[in-house]
Amino acid sequence: MRAVLPLCLLGALRHEESYGYALLQQLTAAGLESVKPATLYPALNRLAEDGAVEVHWRAGEGGPGRKCYRITQVGRERLDAEWSAWENFGASVSRLLTGPVPASSPPGATAPPGAPAAHPAPTAIPDPVGARPLGAGPHGSGPADMRPTDAQQPGMST
Repeated sequence: MRAVLPLCLLGALRHEESYGYALLQQLTAAGLESVKPATLYPALNRLAEDGAVEVHWRAGEGGPGRKCYRITQVGRERLDAEWSAWENFGASVSRLLTGPVPASSPPGATAPPGAPAAHPAPTAIPDPVGARPLGAGPHGSGPADMRPTDAQQPGMST
């Protein structure tokens, strides 16, 4: 989670500035409820040290001031680069999950004309518990659906 958190924070800040607690709420609403303040604030401080976000104080509404975070141009460039890398990573994982990838093929290589596809992608992989296609989890997630349940673990009985 820690390596992805800066990308998520930059994404959350790309449209408007925010403060720590509101960012934590956004992450939780997006399904990242495992992020705690002890992880969030050091990540925001590192982003500020790297010049990806700027920090300023804003008067509080009926209370103390708030430390606000705003994405910078450096942060926008970092967001673009890391987002692209994340999409490439996801595509690579998807290729591995949808079928065998020949070890001799470089990434993105295609078969010669007329040759059969090396790894046709299935349209759906049945879920042993139900009939959901791969990636159609309870919250629209993918990898979480692929973790075996206790009943599917070797040596476990129900």
